[in-house]
Amino acid sequence: MKKDVAVAETTRLLSTSLSPAAVADWHQSKNLYLGGERPIDLLAADEHERVLEAARAFIEGTYL
Repeated sequence: MKKDVAVAETTRLLSTSLSPAAVADWHQSKNLYLGGERPIDLLAADEHERVLEAARAFIEGTYL
């Protein structure tokens, strides 16, 4: 999966419950589900599936 596709899919998922500003914050904030990494950094490192998994977990409420 290409980075732009992963960003679009992650944004689509998160937009179901977050504002556009909150989606941007989610991408740039450290994420405990991702071991303290920032989703945007993992997307840049081609770890798209991990970021999508974290977004799905966030939406489902299973991220804790």
